[in-house]
Amino acid sequence: MSKRGGTIILFSFVVVFGGYLFVTRAILWRNPAPLFNHDPARCTIRLVDATPRHIPPVLILNDFETQEDLNAWFVRGHETHRVAMELSARHVTHGRHCLKIEWRAQRWTELVSVHFPRRWQAYGRLCLDVYNPGPGALRMEFRIGDYFDTQNFHPVSSRFIATKTIGPGRFTVVFKSGELQNKIALESPKKIIHLRIIDPGRIAYVDALRLESPR
Repeated sequence: MSKRGGTIILFSFVVVFGGYLFVTRAILWRNPAPLFNHDPARCTIRLVDATPRHIPPVLILNDFETQEDLNAWFVRGHETHRVAMELSARHVTHGRHCLKIEWRAQRWTELVSVHFPRRWQAYGRLCLDVYNPGPGALRMEFRIGDYFDTQNFHPVSSRFIATKTIGPGRFTVVFKSGELQNKIALESPKKIIHLRIIDPGRIAYVDALRLESPR
């Protein structure tokens, strides 16, 4: 190989390698986060959980504003086809939308979510706004677990269960942290929320699932 040919090859290598470094640096400058962080659970906790350095007075777990908020809940049980969920602009208490639930299931069926901030130890109560259009009262069951195995089964010793009777109109469901911590670890990152309307053939509007009153 001639001296001139070697010089051309060396020059080409320098140009290509320099271009690679320039592009890589530009990508990292625009997106300094790790390029291969594919753990959504850890991302959720890091980005939205209250930390000792930043504890807002109210921490929204889900305010049912977007399709993503709606998709954070799924129906599980024997009659999933008999439960309908959609965003609604009626009976809103926070933002512009709430969640409308039409419940026709008669056999065991429930709504389930694991997509929310899960470290609750900094707060004094868990709240949810519910509107019951009637007629008459309806019963809602709430279950919260902080441990689940591969079958999502909660041992009785590590789950919180409560039933609320909600009359016609607006009602705020409140669970104080003292009630919750007797059954679940408020700091656990493995929480799962279950919601069920016990009475079939009912409609309910729910909004602003949140934590309030920092300790």
